[in-house]
Amino acid sequence: MENTIIQNIKNDDRYKKFSSVFIASHLENVDAEYRGPAIKTFAPLIDLAAEMAQISPRHRFNFMLHKNLSEDLQCLVNAVNENSYVPPHRHISAEDRRETFTIERGHLWIVIFEENGKIKEKIKLDAKDPNAQKTFVIETGAIHTVVSDGPFVVLELKQHPEGGYDKNTDKEMFPKWSPPEKSPRAKKYYRNLLQEVLCF
Repeated sequence: MENTIIQNIKNDDRYKKFSSVFIASHLENVDAEYRGPAIKTFAPLIDLAAEMAQISPRHRFNFMLHKNLSEDLQCLVNAVNENSYVPPHRHISAEDRRETFTIERGHLWIVIFEENGKIKEKIKLDAKDPNAQKTFVIETGAIHTVVSDGPFVVLELKQHPEGGYDKNTDKEMFPKWSPPEKSPRAKKYYRNLLQEVLCF
């Protein structure tokens, strides 16, 4: 299935027209990178990312807008479905590891946690509401995740001052109370967390 999805992406006329220098799919057990012309149209890119998220086994998909994984500042268009669970985590570093989220489509809640797993703060970003917040910066070391009751697309800026992205160390710490993505407890935890956020 994964190979079929990748081939569909490469054959898509929109991909050929405006694909980034690197495109990465977050498909299960697949690290796919493609080279292509510079992006010229942003809206169709969001459309394609959202479509790919719908068929991705992990219910999310991103386009990497930076030139390579070693860059200190990395930019991604990240499309996520409501069924995609991102385990609460934090980035621990002596350097700046802030993440900046800007909502492009739909809405989401960024959730910041206390050390014991209780919700400390929730921040809603909404693309449609003209009065809603659009951007939020997650500070280095904050335990966080994102949740939503619908699909969304964000522009994500990530600081990697220590030599770029490394998938083995990017999410440096998962608290003990944070179920792993493939854990049997993950779906129930996510449902309960979303409900708590909606009522918080």
